[in-house]
This record gives sequence, C-alpha cells and structure tokens, in this order.
Amino acid sequence: MSAASGYVVVPRCPVISDGTNYTEFIGFMRIHMRGIRLWGVLSSEVRCPPRPVPPVAPTPPTPPVLPADADRARKDATKLADEAVVRTYDEQVLIYEEALQAYHGALSVYTQWLDDDARAAAVLTANVLPQFASEFLGLPTVFEMWTRLRQRYEPSDDALYLCCSSGACSSAG
Repeated sequence: MSAASGYVVVPRCPVISDGTNYTEFIGFMRIHMRGIRLWGVLSSEVRCPPRPVPPVAPTPPTPPVLPADADRARKDATKLADEAVVRTYDEQVLIYEEALQAYHGALSVYTQWLDDDARAAAVLTANVLPQFASEFLGLPTVFEMWTRLRQRYEPSDDALYLCCSSGACSSAG
C-alpha cells in the first residue's frame, strides 16, 4: 500500500523479537537496518545534529528626519551619515542571507535525521512483538529504544553462568 492510501510500508526483518531470541534478532536486525540505510541512526553511529537556530534579520535603518530649515552643511552631513548606515545595513543583509543559507542547510540535515530516526523506530517497533515494544515506546529516540531492548534482553554473564552451571550448556560428549 502507498502513503497516499494512509498506509506506510514498514520493511520487516526475517526474525521478530519474541523476548527469547535476542542474539539471533540483533544479528538479523543489524543486517536488515544496514540494508535500508538506518543502522547508523539505530546504533547511534549517526548522532542527532544540533537543532539549528534561525538567524535574526537585521533591522532596516530609519531614515533621518531633518527640519525644513536645516542648512546645507547639516543636510550634507546627514546624507553622508545616512549613506553609511545604509551601507552597514546592506552588509548586514548579506551576512544574514549567508547565515540563512547555512541555517536552511543545517535544518535540512536535522529534519533528515529526525525522519530517519522515526523510520528506524517504526521498523524496530514493527519487528518486536507488541508486548515487548510497549517497554520502549515512550522513549524519544530509536537508539534509546534499542538500548532498552539490549539492557532488558541481552544475555548477561550471570545468565550464562547459571546456564552452564546447571548443565544446560554442556555438550554431550
């Protein structure tokens, strides 16, 4: 289905996390996310750029007001001062336009990262059983979601020790 119909296709990983298959899931998920170019966001190799701050436009100068009976010297001095103010303003406008271009570029990078993070979160959520996804849905970034999954389901050294000491890990031999 297309986005025009109100649905978005979310690529599915061949292995769905069911809470017991963490090691297998992360291996497949890494390959899957690399294939759709979202691994960097998921793993935090591609970090969120800072949110850009728009530049402030310069304030246009206020034209000088001279009394009607101003003498020639005062008019000339005011005209020179006004021209200097206008030149300064024009320079500020050029600086502002450059800053605005830089801002738009940074904003594009920032919004692209937000879009990639949202897409990666959608893929991760779609590839985890709902009862497990509910454990991380409120987190702000997909990396934090991924970290929560790892903290919760990655086998610990204690689990490995208990497995081996109970004989469940020993090979028949």
